Amino acid sequence: MKNERGKKVIELVNNIDEPVRKYVAYLGDSNISWELIKFYHYNPYTLFTVERLSVFLGRDKKDLEKSVDELIKKNVLQKISQGKELPEVFTYNPPDISLNHIEKFLEVIRQTNFSPQEIISKFPDK
Repeated sequence: MKNERGKKVIELVNNIDEPVRKYVAYLGDSNISWELIKFYHYNPYTLFTVERLSVFLGRDKKDLEKSVDELIKKNVLQKISQGKELPEVFTYNPPDISLNHIEKFLEVIRQTNFSPQEIISKFPDK
């Protein structure tokens, strides 16, 4: 059964365009990061603090902070300062070309029950 699943993932990966694979690999295989990307992709105007993301996604704040920082460095999320009294919020801000790649990969995830990590681990250039 596990072998069949692995074969299905490989077949799926072979149908993902190379530029999409490269961009997705660049973003990394963290399931938490992809959960954040998915959340913001489908809620692009959301401004949440890490604390609010933690409650909303049911994830540990420290795990989210690490993924948020990585996604800021990779120009997927943007940090917005609200002054000294209020906590920073984060919003979705990838370049247009990246949006297309993210959309295609999220569609693959949506159509399957495979985790991002499971799919990315089978990329040929990994």
